[in-house]
Amino acid sequence: MKKKLNILIATDAWDPQTNGVVTTLKNLGLSLKEKKHKVSLLTPKEFITIPCPTYPEIRLSINVFQKYLKKKISSDKPRCNSYSNRRAHWLCCKEILRKK
Repeated sequence: MKKKLNILIATDAWDPQTNGVVTTLKNLGLSLKEKKHKVSLLTPKEFITIPCPTYPEIRLSINVFQKYLKKKISSDKPRCNSYSNRRAHWLCCKEILRKK
């Protein structure tokens, strides 16, 4: 039997956006769960957001605290990580995990 993984998908592209990134990440999460992996999501829904000035359909997280991200990552204990897009808070997650 193959080893089951704890996977963290950190993305700034999520509901209510409807696009290829959101659809792909949702399908990826569902497929991994079907294979019995534990999948955690870190999305803008966990933060206060404001509309992006040049693209109001995209919500930008404004209350991202490294302490919260460390707690979330520590509690989920991901072994695999997926990052979508490169906004500052997702880069922060990457940096936290790199230091582990």
